[in-house]
This record gives sequence, C-alpha cells and structure tokens, in this order.
Amino acid sequence: MEFAGALRQAIQASGLTLERVRHRLERSGLTVSVATLSYWQRGRSRPRSRAVVESLEDVLGVAPGSLTALLDETAPVAGEGARPAAGRGALAAGPSAG
Repeated sequence: MEFAGALRQAIQASGLTLERVRHRLERSGLTVSVATLSYWQRGRSRPRSRAVVESLEDVLGVAPGSLTALLDETAPVAGEGARPAAGRGALAAGPSAG
C-alpha cells in the first residue's frame, strides 16, 4: 500500500479529525498544519521527516514502523516536509517547504 492510502486509513480508523491529529502532534512539540496532513493523506505531497511520521504512528495508534516503512518504498513527491520552527525546536511543515 502507498503511504497516502495507509495514512488516510489510519486517520479514519483513529476517529480523529485532522485538527485533533494536528493538536496531538503539537503537544509532542511538532507543528504540522491541517493542510499539510490533508496533502499527505491525499498523496499531494509526502513528509520528509521520519520523526513526524513516527509521532503520527503513535498519535494514530498504529504499529511502529507501519507508516515509516512506506516512506522508503518510493521517492517523495516534491512539496511539503518538516523542518525546525524558528526558536522553538519544533518541526513545521507548509507549502513553502522544499
């Protein structure tokens, strides 16, 4: 299965909205926008940070490595990824990343 489809299924199975996923990631010190999460689950872009995907696995309650393994299958689509946010040590993602 491709990353986008697996992420979409994991989000649906969790019962969480993208806003709740975003909030839980933020509590872990990671900043990822709802738009970015939406892009990832629709296959418009892919995360570049394994740490964010590992946190997503935890937030969504899926087996460790189940989403990160899918990142290794194909090259990422140009677009979004995660990067340190200025002054906070968190990770940010957005359309300008790349």
